[in-house]
Amino acid sequence: MNAQSLVIFSLLLSLPLHAQEDQQNTYRGSVGIGGGMLYGFDAGLRADYRVAEQVTANIGMGFNNSTPTLGMQFHLRSQHKLWQPRVGLHYGIVDSLDASLPVSGSSNTYYQKTYLFKGFMLEAGQSFNFGASRRHGLDLTFTLRLGSDQKKQKREELGLGEGWFENLGQTINSLNLGYKYNY
Repeated sequence: MNAQSLVIFSLLLSLPLHAQEDQQNTYRGSVGIGGGMLYGFDAGLRADYRVAEQVTANIGMGFNNSTPTLGMQFHLRSQHKLWQPRVGLHYGIVDSLDASLPVSGSSNTYYQKTYLFKGFMLEAGQSFNFGASRRHGLDLTFTLRLGSDQKKQKREELGLGEGWFENLGQTINSLNLGYKYNY
């Protein structure tokens, strides 16, 4: 999926919602839980801090790894809106490879190793804020990794063939879904 398709698909999924949009709440940030690349690649926690009216800095940390995802987001509508589309740029884990490798000196013994690949990713997403004072939110985001295909290069280096679910795995990791609490 190219970047243009990603943005168009995201916007089509989130036609503007106008009901109760003018409720004025000012929040400095949010904390949340979810899954996808923006939550530390798998499932994890995420914190956002508003550095300007429509700009947030964020960090995501996965439960299964110690490499954070760092990024900046530009919100296309103010924080007072029910529906808040955004675009962003992030750096963190963008792919992984689980390999079964032979133990040195043995032809029948193998060990499992996971390789994690870091890089930049573009984001197109939206938040839907709800509740009496809009302190709760649902985030739906699509990410597109940028740069070289490190996973393919590592597969070639290790002499591994193509995986059956390579494209499916990238598609699943490109979808980010989470709950947030605005403070």
